[in-house]
Amino acid sequence: MAEPKDTSQAASTAESNEKAVPLTPEHADKVGEKTVELDLDQYGEENGYVVDAERLKSIAGDASIKLAKDGKTVLIPQPSDDPNDPLNWSWGKKHAILAVITITSFLPDYGSATGAVTLIPQAAEWNMTPDTVNHSQAGNVFMVGAGGVITVMLSAYFGRAPILFWFSVMGLWTAIWCTAATNFETFMAARVINGFFSTVAQGVSHLIWYY
Repeated sequence: MAEPKDTSQAASTAESNEKAVPLTPEHADKVGEKTVELDLDQYGEENGYVVDAERLKSIAGDASIKLAKDGKTVLIPQPSDDPNDPLNWSWGKKHAILAVITITSFLPDYGSATGAVTLIPQAAEWNMTPDTVNHSQAGNVFMVGAGGVITVMLSAYFGRAPILFWFSVMGLWTAIWCTAATNFETFMAARVINGFFSTVAQGVSHLIWYY
């Protein structure tokens, strides 16, 4: 008479086998007929991040894990082998990109706030009430929010770099248009469009450092 199988032991064995497989897709292993692919970042989200290399060996098995210069700290997220991966950029390039994005990120909020102090002089120049002139301010602020959503979608499709560049160019052009406006209608159109394009840096930032 065949002895009944211990299902709890089998489940425990399967679980231990899954934990022993590599944590990156390029080092995937097979458990039976099932291919198990675990991502180090995903594992950290579900079970807690493991940054100690020795401790990670008991989980990842013989997986090839990239470490920091000290040889003990696990890099999270794991950088790829692509030199164009932002995680692989040099110290100088990372900080240059950070400076560009940081400075550009201030533009939409600064531009909106600065426009508020010109409402009364503009109302006097164009013989309008300040409330009416404030429509340009409201339109600018609204488009700052809407532009951020569109920026995220476009950068996901076309890439962050071209969207950051061309939106910044359009933001500069519409800012010049604002200063050259000779009537309220033209000024308001320029202000509204400027809000849409100037918010680009707030939506295209990307992870370039480990943690």
